[in-house]
Amino acid sequence: MDHFYAWLFNNLQLALFILAVILIIFHYVIRKHRTSGAEIIFQWMTLLPLGITLLFGAAMFLVYPEFTIAVMHYQMPPELLYALGIANLAFGLLAVLAYGARYGFRLASVVANTVWLWGCWFGGIYHMVMTSQVVVSSWMAVSILVPLILIICLFRLK
Repeated sequence: MDHFYAWLFNNLQLALFILAVILIIFHYVIRKHRTSGAEIIFQWMTLLPLGITLLFGAAMFLVYPEFTIAVMHYQMPPELLYALGIANLAFGLLAVLAYGARYGFRLASVVANTVWLWGCWFGGIYHMVMTSQVVVSSWMAVSILVPLILIICLFRLK
């Protein structure tokens, strides 16, 4: 069972990204009222690969810190794990609440999550360069791609 959770922890964001793309296509095909494509994309990308992934990460950091450290292959003090869990919880809640929110809240959520995810991405790259330990995972690509998609959607929704 630990192997399943390790796989889920490492691939959840990619799996939810793929699911979101499938649901976007399905939603776009069956839409009955004139919901814009940008609205549909924003809603599914915000909910699944952003919100649910961050909430899952929060649960892992807060409830299973030792397991999470083992899966991530990083050594961190418990205080940092707790802080990461709380940050993931806050950003995940922002993303889920942005699903049906007005433009101003959506903008704030996208800016906050973009700073958080791109900052984590740059931190991960910095860590790999400094330690010569290359750890490639799907979250790195999706953490760049999802905020970029949401920024484009916001420009289309304005």
